[in-house]
Amino acid sequence: MPKAKKKKGGKKGKKKGGKKGDTVPIVTTRDMLRERQRCMCPRLGDTHLLADRAEEIKTDVAYWVIRKAAHREDVKLSLAGLGLPAIPEEIAQRPELGRLQVLNLSRNGLFNSYSLFDTIRGLDQLRNLDISRNFLHGPLADDVACLPRLETLKIDYNQITSLPEGIGALKHMHTFSAAHNQLMKLPENLGEWTELSRLNLRWNRIVALPASFGNWTKMRKLWLGHNQIAELPESVGGFTDLVDLDLAVNKLTEVPTSLANCVHIQALHLGENQIKAIPPEILAAATGLQELHLFKNKIEALPPEVGSLRTIKKMSLSSNNLRSLPTEIENCAELEELYLSNNPKFSKIPESFGHLRMLKELSARQCKALKSLPPSIATGCVSLKELDVRLPKKPVCKVAPNVVAALEARQCTIRGIKAKKGKKGKGKKKKGK
Repeated sequence: MPKAKKKKGGKKGKKKGGKKGDTVPIVTTRDMLRERQRCMCPRLGDTHLLADRAEEIKTDVAYWVIRKAAHREDVKLSLAGLGLPAIPEEIAQRPELGRLQVLNLSRNGLFNSYSLFDTIRGLDQLRNLDISRNFLHGPLADDVACLPRLETLKIDYNQITSLPEGIGALKHMHTFSAAHNQLMKLPENLGEWTELSRLNLRWNRIVALPASFGNWTKMRKLWLGHNQIAELPESVGGFTDLVDLDLAVNKLTEVPTSLANCVHIQALHLGENQIKAIPPEILAAATGLQELHLFKNKIEALPPEVGSLRTIKKMSLSSNNLRSLPTEIENCAELEELYLSNNPKFSKIPESFGHLRMLKELSARQCKALKSLPPSIATGCVSLKELDVRLPKKPVCKVAPNVVAALEARQCTIRGIKAKKGKKGKGKKKKGK
C-alpha cells in the first residue's frame, strides 16, 4: 500500500508541478547557437539580400577608388575583382582622370564591350588596359581604336568572336593577349603593329595567320597553341629576336626551314601536331634552345644535328614513331629531362647516352621494343633520379644487376626494369647436378 501511495503522489506532484510552471527551464548557450547556425542553411531570401548588399558595397568601393584616383590625379587605376556589371559612369565624368595610363578592369562582370569603350574613350593617354576574365562576348567594339596610345591590351578569358578592322590603327601596340576566346581569324591590318613583341592567342579557333604576319619583326614571344593553324608562314624567319614559340595542339604538317634564322630561340613548342620531320637546319642553328617539345607527332627519326643543342634542358619526344636516338645526343650536356614514352618501335638507346651527366629524369614508358639499356647509364648519368620504362603488363627491359645496384646506390627510383640473372646462379645449378 505505501508503494502505491508513493506512485499516486508522484503523479499528482508532477501534474501540479506542470500547472504551476515549476519545470526546469531549457538553457541555450552561445556555443549551441553557433552550432545551430552552422548546421542550418540560411533562407534563400536572406542569401539574395546578402548578395545585393555585397554588390552595393563593391559599387561604393569602386566609386571611392575612382574619386581618390581623380583627387590625386593618379596615372594608375585598378577596379579588378569587384564584380562590376558595368563601368561606373563617373570615370567619364572626372576630367582629372585624363592622365590615366594604366587601367585594370579584370575579374568583373562586364558584358558589353561597346558600352565599356564608350565610357573610357576619353582616356586618350591610356597605355595599358586589362579587361580579361569578364563576360564580354561577340565582336570587340570598334571604339577600341579611340585609345591611340594603347601599348598593352589584355582581353583573355572572354567570349570575343572577332577583332575590329580599326584595331590596326593602334600603332604603339607591343603586347596583345586574347587567350581563351573564340577568335577564328585575325584582321589583315594587324600587320601594322610593327612594334608588337608579345602575342598570346592560345585557346582560340584560328585557322590561318594573316598575310601581313611577317611585319612583326620585333616579335619575341609568339603563343599560338591550341588553335587550328595548318601552316606557319615562311616569313617567321624574319623574327630574328624570337625567344619563345608555341604552336602546340594545331594542325601543322611541317615546320618551315626559315625558322633557322631565329637563332635566339629558347623554347620551341610543337607538340600534338602532324609533323613528320624536323628540318636539321633549325636544330643546327638553335644553339641556345633550352626546351624542345615534339610530343604527339609522326616523327620517325631525329637528325644528328640534335647534338647542336648544347644548352637544352628539357626534351619531349613522346608519342611518335622513333626507333632510336642518334649518337650525337651525347653533346646535349645540359639535358635534365628526356621523355620518350609511347614510341612502340623505339628499341635502342646509344652507349654514348652515358655522357649526359646532368640527366635527372628518363621516361620511356610503353616502349615495348626497348629490351635493354646501355651500362653507361649507371657509370655516366650520375645525376639520374628517375628511370621509368614500365609497360602495361610484365617488364621486358633487362638490365644487369650491377647497373641496377649502381643506380639504387645513388637513390635513383627505378620502374619497369627486369634484372638479368647473374652468372653465379648458373654455377650453382651445375654444382647441384
